[in-house]
Amino acid sequence: METRLPGRSPNLYGLVLAGGRSTRMRSDKAAIRYHDRDQAHHVAALLTRVCERVYVSIRPDQTEQPTYRDLPIIVDEITDAGPIAGLYSAFKMHAHCAWLVVPIDLANLTTEHLEYLFARRDRTCAVSATRCLGSSHVDPLFAVYEPAAQSIIERAVARGDRSLRMIVEKHGSVVELPWRLRNVNDPTARAEFMKENRRR
Repeated sequence: METRLPGRSPNLYGLVLAGGRSTRMRSDKAAIRYHDRDQAHHVAALLTRVCERVYVSIRPDQTEQPTYRDLPIIVDEITDAGPIAGLYSAFKMHAHCAWLVVPIDLANLTTEHLEYLFARRDRTCAVSATRCLGSSHVDPLFAVYEPAAQSIIERAVARGDRSLRMIVEKHGSVVELPWRLRNVNDPTARAEFMKENRRR
């Protein structure tokens, strides 16, 4: 998925992390419709507003699923490594760009959230991660990974270290978000969010 509009950074690519097994949800989170299309297409479309190119990161066994057939994908080159596998494979494909990374389960994500992170990323750090309003936890999955992060990620993978959070702690900065973003990970949370969404 590629769109070029005035004002967009030519060096920023988008990556939707959809390679999780959705164990708690018991169905593919990328195929859920919270809005006018499934989550994979919805999040990818949001990213095109701020990124030059957008890809969806998936596992090798997801390539034949209908959800991803018309989306640009990056298939994990390493297996059972978690989200770091998506970034590792993305940097292998496009090494000289920054990656704005979004997890598939951010149900209330908007363009405003993406633009806020983009405007406040610290390009002097390898990664600019986020922390939501009222949270004590830094989220390494809604973040911008600069080109300098590639070698850091490659070394972590070589050591068998899967923790993106540790990479943020050692090499990153934190963007404080003035919102609460919703990670919808199980059927109960899904039903609650969809009920709230219908009220709006």
